[in-house]
Amino acid sequence: MSENPNDVRAWFTIEGPDIDFSEFVVAKKGVSIGRGSETDIRLSGREVSRRHCHIFWGEDEHFVVEDLGSGNGVYLDEVRLIPNIPTQLLEGSVMRIGPYLIRFQGYLYDSAPAPVVKTEENGALEPIKDIEVFHLPGVPRNRSTWMQYLPSIYSEDEFMGRYLLIFESIYSPLIWLIDNFDIFLSPEIAPAEWLQWMAGWFDVLLLPELPIERQRQLMSQIGWLFMRRGTPAGLLRLLELYYGVTPEIIENEPCHFIVRLPVRKIGEDAMAFDREVADRLILSQKPAFASYTLELD
Repeated sequence: MSENPNDVRAWFTIEGPDIDFSEFVVAKKGVSIGRGSETDIRLSGREVSRRHCHIFWGEDEHFVVEDLGSGNGVYLDEVRLIPNIPTQLLEGSVMRIGPYLIRFQGYLYDSAPAPVVKTEENGALEPIKDIEVFHLPGVPRNRSTWMQYLPSIYSEDEFMGRYLLIFESIYSPLIWLIDNFDIFLSPEIAPAEWLQWMAGWFDVLLLPELPIERQRQLMSQIGWLFMRRGTPAGLLRLLELYYGVTPEIIENEPCHFIVRLPVRKIGEDAMAFDREVADRLILSQKPAFASYTLELD
């Protein structure tokens, strides 16, 4: 159907009383039509409900029209639509909303020139502008889900449903963030900046230069490393996670040890060897009273 489904729009013409335009274009985000001031296309006829219908891009990759429970209904090719059920629009179809006739002229693509319309001021031809409507994913379009928490006397109040929808759309991102905050604390999926922040809780050096896979592996073992800080086992594992090789720790005399690191075996998926970084890692893990020697193999 579509040459470029990502850029498709729908072109409509409209006839009826008290309107100052004859054409409009609908992008995928859709438009609402009604008598209320909050609608995208406002029709002043008495037979038009405050929120009469909604035209948008449907799940079957066609533009659809949905009657929003209007009093006088929406007629598509003289067949009244069932409220709240999207119906596919075919090119050439005519919608009747009270005294207004809206004809679906066809699909438009970015590669095609936009239709033009005469302006009232000077009669010049100008392209029809898209009507873009932002809609927050997960938030209902017509009625707030918060209505379920109100007494039943408000359950059919159209204004209250739309009024609460304002606050639901504002607070929903904050609620989602709070409800899913645990994903920021999971080493497997947390953002890279959070990994380094969480490593600071345990005073473990986690450099951004370390490949992200190894950062996540290190953070998944952060509790084990923290409990073994100051021990040969803890230092050995930390160096393994950084460089992907198994070093050797030799305690040859009291309060002194040797770290032998086989740098020639370090693979491309590990952090490139830097003696300064290796010294920082050892200093962060060794007991304060102990000295060490770093030997490179």
